[in-house]
Amino acid sequence: MARREVHIHLPLINQDQEQEKRRDLYIEVIRAHAEWVRAQYMFQEAVGNDEIDYAIYMLEAAERIYDIRLRQAKKLGLNTLEVLKSYNA
Repeated sequence: MARREVHIHLPLINQDQEQEKRRDLYIEVIRAHAEWVRAQYMFQEAVGNDEIDYAIYMLEAAERIYDIRLRQAKKLGLNTLEVLKSYNA
């Protein structure tokens, strides 16, 4: 029985695209963190049941988004210093 070779062609991502992807994710992490901090402040300042309920909803959502972005950064091996150096390059 003859063996068949299977070739898989994956698109190559050049280095500039990879750096841009890392920078974009870095920015998303910073934005998610800022939104999480804002949601904490909103919760602390909430008055009344409706405001408190809304603040809890926003805080939980912000925490989830921040967690997702951090996991994405970890999976990509994102290094803050590396990203910041690429901005100066």
